Amino acid sequence: MKTSFLRVSSEETPNRRRTLVKVATGTLLSVSATLLALNIFGSQEQKVNQVMNLASFNQFAPKGQVNLYGDTRFEGRKISLYPGYKGNLGNLNPGFNDQLSSIQIGSGLRVLFCSNNNCAGNGWDEKFELLGPYNAQDLSVNDWVSYVEVYSYDEKKDPRVMLLGAGDFNIDRSGTFPPGTYMTNDIMRNGIDRPGYGGGASGIVIPSNLIAYLYKGDFLEGEVKAISGPAQIDLIKYENGAWNDRIGSMVIAKVSDTPITISGSWEKVVSSNDAISIQVEETAGIDTTKTNSQEISTSLTAGFEVGGDAVGYKYSISATVGTAISKSVASTLSKSGKFTIQATCSNPSRVKMTLWQWRMTGVKNNQLVMDMKDNEFICKTGEQAPRCPVGFCQDDECNYCKSGLYQ
Repeated sequence: MKTSFLRVSSEETPNRRRTLVKVATGTLLSVSATLLALNIFGSQEQKVNQVMNLASFNQFAPKGQVNLYGDTRFEGRKISLYPGYKGNLGNLNPGFNDQLSSIQIGSGLRVLFCSNNNCAGNGWDEKFELLGPYNAQDLSVNDWVSYVEVYSYDEKKDPRVMLLGAGDFNIDRSGTFPPGTYMTNDIMRNGIDRPGYGGGASGIVIPSNLIAYLYKGDFLEGEVKAISGPAQIDLIKYENGAWNDRIGSMVIAKVSDTPITISGSWEKVVSSNDAISIQVEETAGIDTTKTNSQEISTSLTAGFEVGGDAVGYKYSISATVGTAISKSVASTLSKSGKFTIQATCSNPSRVKMTLWQWRMTGVKNNQLVMDMKDNEFICKTGEQAPRCPVGFCQDDECNYCKSGLYQ
């Protein structure tokens, strides 16, 4: 325990001084004066509460220090912890198990709190994690914490999105999420419940170098919302609460300093007056020395161009359609290497038939960083290219696009 004590300081702080208002019976004037005093006192108390609730991200604790308090409003016994601390609070002298009632976390820290000793247990509601600076004067998980881990946190080197489970950025539960893809179970493993069960996310904090793609369904399904940092959003108030307790899955991606220009088109594979059966290459075609699949997906969801001079048309598509197409090609983007697949077109009428394959390229700093050949094909009579982006064709030969969805 000596190592732990080197990282811990403990002190007693006096309880908050309370103003006592003495009321004497007598004249109406004295009663009025007393009511006025009570009103002023109540207003001051209300202002303090409002300031504390709105000051959740102010620097109350020094940088690199987390303060744990035994009472609400940052009162009672105080424990200060520092990076490197990992331990059961009951092992402190005197013990602090199940006594935490308010917290102050300085900047440069990531702090994990667990309800069980040694952070045992796998339930979504058995731990929460926070990034500093952050302050909570009254915890809904009051007298609940048994174990704490304190880490140094550098937003530039290890940026994370923080989800909080209560309104006004207060703690019900919370979790932090580095860049990556998170399904419902992944989010639950990080301290936030599945949507619609009352324990989902009610607040989100995104640093300036990240973008969050939020989905209302699991497996990146359902309505999607892209939010770029920096952002501190109370989801109860955001868009009339449409996203409160509704995050089912999400993608967290770094914002590239240099954007990737994406274009997609249907590439001719072969034409024939007979039935077509041919082996075709499928590849993500990503130059991993210059980019990665996550950066590509982020660029896709921002929208891109479809077509080109070779096919005789070109147009831009929206971020909503870009997100849908990103999901459509996710399987190919996640693969490494090249694969050979068999593509076929029946042609009972023996007319001119052309096989088309969906292809996407990405350019960054004037260099080709992606040349993806997807496993999506269209068999089309004649030699005129399909006109719609993959997944948005209205008919089998892609002569007509789903109305209003892609342009």
